[in-house]
Amino acid sequence: MVSAHDPQAVVGSVSERGLLRHAMNDPALLSAEIVEVMEAPFPAVSAEDGVREAVELLADRREALMVNMDGRAAGILTRADLLESLAR
Repeated sequence: MVSAHDPQAVVGSVSERGLLRHAMNDPALLSAEIVEVMEAPFPAVSAEDGVREAVELLADRREALMVNMDGRAAGILTRADLLESLAR
């Protein structure tokens, strides 16, 4: 999620695991039109960083990483993306 005041500033994230956790804690969210499920931003790596940094960050419970280029968010790297890349 980006800031309404600065589209370059990442202020939060939404993940599958987080959505499931919120749904388990409050089943009423499943039928709600608007829900608040934003969590802290994903950890970030630079586009110039080596694969090792990404592997170390994704080896635990994290689902995704923010990839920064020139100090700005450039994309999201998921576990599936990383595994697919390593399998090639």
